[in-house]
Amino acid sequence: VAYGSVLTNCLIIGCTSHQMHSWFPSLFDEEAKRTSLQALCDGDEACMADAEKDAAILPAAPGKGTHLMSLVFLFEHALLIVCYVIRSAINNVPKNVLVPYKRQKFLEQHPEARHASG
Repeated sequence: VAYGSVLTNCLIIGCTSHQMHSWFPSLFDEEAKRTSLQALCDGDEACMADAEKDAAILPAAPGKGTHLMSLVFLFEHALLIVCYVIRSAINNVPKNVLVPYKRQKFLEQHPEARHASG
């Protein structure tokens, strides 16, 4: 689930978020956004102001779409590596559970040890 959420969230951030636009403004085409909003609102300034605030999709600048998606994929892979490192660093079974479990398994395999210790 964590890996799937990283993939989808990175695509959402890269393709529809204003965060990427604020980090890398040269990759986006503001003029194309304004042109499409003007066509949508028929030049009504109030409509354009509202639509500009709500507009989530920012078109990539010509020839910059590959750069934008490369940044998204790099960010995505970096987060996947972080997820993997965290999952590898944290034990699946806590130590206070593991020790009694190993003791129980040992006693099941060596029943004579139970009588010798008690």
